[in-house]
Amino acid sequence: MLITTASAGARERILPGECLPCFVLRMILAAGCDSCLTWVRRYRDERLPGAATLDHDLFRAGAHCDCHAVLVTYARREELWDVPHCPDCGMPQDKPPCMGASGQEPCGLWRS
Repeated sequence: MLITTASAGARERILPGECLPCFVLRMILAAGCDSCLTWVRRYRDERLPGAATLDHDLFRAGAHCDCHAVLVTYARREELWDVPHCPDCGMPQDKPPCMGASGQEPCGLWRS
């Protein structure tokens, strides 16, 4: 379920220089996954309006929702992630700050 309260608006903003997987994971940790590419689309619409095929590209890579986009499409550089993970699915339960990126490239926390 998505956060809809007025106070959630600031949390849902894409931070300056924040890369796609960092934004999506931050939103999943705050609001969960609704089995769609909700956060991916938000990022695309605000930061990558020319990336019309992003949804299709992620779907072809096996990402059918936001959490799959993070878990399947982008590999974490584990040596930089000193955070607890879900024992069942491997999803991080916290995240280090985004290292900053531009365009569709992920920051240094990720391998694409």
